[in-house]
Amino acid sequence: MMDIITAQSFKSLKSMSYTFPMKGYFCDNVINCFAPIQNVFFMKKICLQILFLFPLIANAQHLDSLSTNISSSVIAAYFEKIDKEDFIYLVPFQKKELWGYLDKRTLQVRLPAVFDQLGFYKGEGYIGSFYDTVSLTDYIVTVDKSGKINFQISVISLMEALPPGLFSRAYSQNIEVLSSAEGNNGFQYTMDEDYIDITAYSDLYRSHDKNQPLLIPMKIDNKIVAIAGKKSEDPHLTSYGIIDPQGNTLSGFDFKHNRIIPIKGTRDTKDVWFLVQQSKNNNNAYSYLNHKGYYRLKNQLPQSVYYYYRSSQKDYPFYMPHEHTLGYILVENKIFDLYELKQEKQLAEEYQGLWISYAIATPLEKDTVEEKRKKAHLYIWVKKENKYFYIDLYGNEYLPID
Repeated sequence: MMDIITAQSFKSLKSMSYTFPMKGYFCDNVINCFAPIQNVFFMKKICLQILFLFPLIANAQHLDSLSTNISSSVIAAYFEKIDKEDFIYLVPFQKKELWGYLDKRTLQVRLPAVFDQLGFYKGEGYIGSFYDTVSLTDYIVTVDKSGKINFQISVISLMEALPPGLFSRAYSQNIEVLSSAEGNNGFQYTMDEDYIDITAYSDLYRSHDKNQPLLIPMKIDNKIVAIAGKKSEDPHLTSYGIIDPQGNTLSGFDFKHNRIIPIKGTRDTKDVWFLVQQSKNNNNAYSYLNHKGYYRLKNQLPQSVYYYYRSSQKDYPFYMPHEHTLGYILVENKIFDLYELKQEKQLAEEYQGLWISYAIATPLEKDTVEEKRKKAHLYIWVKKENKYFYIDLYGNEYLPID
């Protein structure tokens, strides 16, 4: 193992001045003052103390200490000992706020805890970041398809810091509002290829202004329908349903929901699924409901499940699950599978689940979500008593062997 500076010795060295005595004075930052050096014997004593400190620093072996003098060359040396085929078995562990890798098969440490951030291997790309105390530089670490580790100076991209966009379609500027008193209960539209443009709608439905009705047209079973927002008994609330052009509602979508969100990214591609929130629901829970009126997890999805979906530009008006967990989410100590539309697991009472992640061998570009899920190793970061660590779906705990 390479010699490194421990946290304590590095702190002592950093606080000590290297200014040589001039005109009988020596500057000592430890006591933050100037002290006159009266004789050569005192000077020798100071020099001996400095010389004694350096061997202690050079022989320090505590690579996994809280604050370590660590360089990219030391990091690279550890990764050189890890075969590419073993990356899939690396599980991050935390020690004194820093991160390292252990091998899930043996629980032996493969990379001591020196990283500020460290993630699972996913074939290529970003895996973590650390502070190089030799060059005083923040580095991010990436891995390429061949398994080669690369270092680059950390720069936060403004675009990475921005939230994902919410996509919509521009409406026509000449939309006609039709009178429901004259029997107009639905909407009118034109269609150009797959683009559906609302041209008129009943005054039964709410709008931001005349040319922005709360209508989202879409095609289901080759028929045009629209998610519609309708005035309710409470003037501050809008009830949502799904209607055809004549204003007839689909079964199960008769304006009894606070939200209706069309979703994709599920195993079932034959039916159209929606994330819905019923109007009379005391706990604000969500459900899955398809266009045929069939429920899954009725009133069992926590309210926060909505934030695990993102608006899709490619498949507007549908929302897609965030890709970073392959459809698995952790909410209130429950693991939900947004791909299968089911609850996967309830964590044991001794665990407090904090987040979910996965490792995967190099995925192919043509791999479907289902194929990626088969290759993935799923982990949950938990707190148990005063310890934090990863577990898998089977309850195996991944803590390094001391």
